[in-house]
Amino acid sequence: MVGLGALVLGLSSGCTRFTRKDGLVEDDLKPNNFNVVKFQDYNPVSLDEKIEFDDEAVKLYVTKNFESDKISLLMSGNLISKFKDDEKDVEDQEKFKGAVLEVAKSLGYLPQDISDLSIHDSVLLSGKIVAKQMDYYDEMARGGLYDTNEIADKIESQPIEDQFIGGKGVCRNYADLNPLVFEVLKKINPNLKNTYMRRFSPERREHSLALLHAWNQVSTLRKTKDSLDLQVTYVDPTWLDTRIKGRENEADEVYNAVDNEHYFIDNIFLTEMQANIYEVLGSKDRNEKGFVDDEFLTSKSVSEQYRKKGFEKRLEVCKVVVDYAKRDLDYLNLCKPVFNDSLVRGIEYLLGVNLEVFVQHDFSLDLDKEKEKKLKEIKGIYDDVVKINPEYKNDTRRFLSGKTIVFGDVFDKLNQRYG
Repeated sequence: MVGLGALVLGLSSGCTRFTRKDGLVEDDLKPNNFNVVKFQDYNPVSLDEKIEFDDEAVKLYVTKNFESDKISLLMSGNLISKFKDDEKDVEDQEKFKGAVLEVAKSLGYLPQDISDLSIHDSVLLSGKIVAKQMDYYDEMARGGLYDTNEIADKIESQPIEDQFIGGKGVCRNYADLNPLVFEVLKKINPNLKNTYMRRFSPERREHSLALLHAWNQVSTLRKTKDSLDLQVTYVDPTWLDTRIKGRENEADEVYNAVDNEHYFIDNIFLTEMQANIYEVLGSKDRNEKGFVDDEFLTSKSVSEQYRKKGFEKRLEVCKVVVDYAKRDLDYLNLCKPVFNDSLVRGIEYLLGVNLEVFVQHDFSLDLDKEKEKKLKEIKGIYDDVVKINPEYKNDTRRFLSGKTIVFGDVFDKLNQRYG
C-alpha cells in the first residue's frame, strides 16, 4: 500500500540520470536559499564576479513578475511564450535615462555619485527617484478590484517613459517604474550586477492590505560552498512617496515592506509565500525528463531539500498562528485559511502521501526518526489549537476532488498509526 501513496504524490519510478541543456549534470546541482530581511537590514556585499543562475525556475521568480503558481505551470511545458509577465518595456531608453538622471540630480546624485553606491543605497535611491517624480493620483484608482477607468486607461496607454515624465500614477505604476529606474542605476553602478528588482503584486492573500496593492521584490545573488543564496527584501515606493511626510529621516523604515501591514502578523503571508515557492521548486516532476522542460530539471536530492525547506516554513506559519491565538482567539479565525493549508501541506510532506488518500485508505507509511519527530511537533500544534478552541476538531478541508476531510478524523488516524 505504500506504493499507492507514492503514486498519489507522483514519485518518480525511473532511475535515469540526466544532463541539462546548459551542460550541468544531476550531481552538479545545489539548492538555492531565499533569505528574507527587512530593508533596514538589507546590506548585501557587492562582488566583482557576475553570478549566473543555476536554476531556471528561480531565475523566473527573481527576474520576472511571476508568482509560484504560474512558475509551476511554466515548468510543465513549453508555455513561457504563452504567458505575459506584465513587465513594462521602455521604448526610448535615452529619453528615460535622461529623465531618471535629472531627478537623481535634483536629489543630489550625479552619475559619478551613483556609480559607487552600495546595493542598499542604490535600491533606496531608486525608490526616492520614483517617489520624487510621481504624485499619487487618486483619480486613477480602480473603482473595484478589477475595474478601470478612462483616466487610468489614458495615462497607462502611454509609453512607460512618458508615464514617468508625466508623474501621475497609483501603486501599480510606482511598482512598475521602480525596477526600470533601478535598471538605469544598474548600468552605471557595477556593484549592482547581481541584484534584481521586480514588481510584486499579489492577487490572493499573500498580503494583508484591504485593497489590492503592488510593491517590489529585490534579490541579490551570492555563492556559498553548498548553494546559491538569494538575499531578498521587499520595498514599497508608493509608501516612500505618500507616507514620508514627517519621517524624512526614517526613509528605510517607510520604504520597507517586510512588515505586518503588508504580510500580517509576524509576516505569516510572506512565510507562506516562501513555502509555496520552495514546494514548487521541490516538485518531483523536475527529476525526470519529459515531465518538465529540460532547463527546469534538477536532482532528487535538491528537490527533497526544497520540500524540506517548504515544510519548515509551513511549520513556522502554524506556530505563529497558535502563538497569537493563545492571546486572542480571533487570530485563529482570521488566519484559519493559511493555518489549515499549512497544516495539511506539512502533514502531506511528512507522510509522502495526499492527505485525502491517507484518511480514506488503510495503509501505513514508514517514517524516519526525523520525520517522526516533526509529526509529533505537528500533533502538538493541533492539540494546542483544540485546547484553545475545542470546536476546531470539527473543522474540514475540501479537496479538488470534492471530498471533504475532518481534522479531528485526520489526527485520530495519525495517533492510531504513529502513536
